[in-house]
Amino acid sequence: MYKIDLISRTLTPTSSALHSQMDGMFIAEDGTMYVGLMGESGTSAGYQAFNTNTENWGQGSLIAGLPSNIVRDFLEVDNHVLIATNGGIGMYNLTKDGWDSPITSYNGLPSPIIEHLMLLDLSLIHISEPTRLRRIS
Repeated sequence: MYKIDLISRTLTPTSSALHSQMDGMFIAEDGTMYVGLMGESGTSAGYQAFNTNTENWGQGSLIAGLPSNIVRDFLEVDNHVLIATNGGIGMYNLTKDGWDSPITSYNGLPSPIIEHLMLLDLSLIHISEPTRLRRIS
């Protein structure tokens, strides 16, 4: 996001948001601007607050669910069904019958594209990416 100074005719970038795919905004009476975040490769959709007085981003909130609509594999582990996608790993919680936050490159995956999920023992999950095999716990 950029700040435009109409008097000096300058364009200045703001500090970094959760990610750059923004769509829609709402400015509250206190000057807080809420910006919609579209899901992109490796991140989920959600929103983030921008303080227009300090020109800083606040805490954001990403929506739990599938990080991509391109699904490649499924794996059931304990009370979760893990779903491999082109944007990370979706986490469906069977106990609460709803979504937990996905695992994406935003919170630790080295690559957003997950092709296969494998469980070789109860503590290690192996994931295959386009160029390598990795282990997560």
